[in-house]
Amino acid sequence: IYMFVAPVSLNQCPESGSTEVSWGEHEENCYFWSFDPDGSTQISQRVCDFIGLPKYKVEISLPVFSCLDYQFQATQQVQKFFGYDPLTQAFAKACGLPLIKV
Repeated sequence: IYMFVAPVSLNQCPESGSTEVSWGEHEENCYFWSFDPDGSTQISQRVCDFIGLPKYKVEISLPVFSCLDYQFQATQQVQKFFGYDPLTQAFAKACGLPLIKV
């Protein structure tokens, strides 16, 4: 039994810098099972449930990082040194880092 997963694409918005995850046209059904190695025949959901095939679950999470106070303050000082406001995302944008909404 073979599992086929639709391709995922990551699109970065040039204005905000935020990243969008897209399954394209497969948003509702991002995977399927098949008895064929080339995936030419899809196994119905009813049969998948009957034979106990697992469901595919996609999770995207951001790791939680913590800084000690002196590390956070040093980061702010570096941004100020280069002329950036540490309360904005301007420094991250200038460095080409991915931006997230908090």
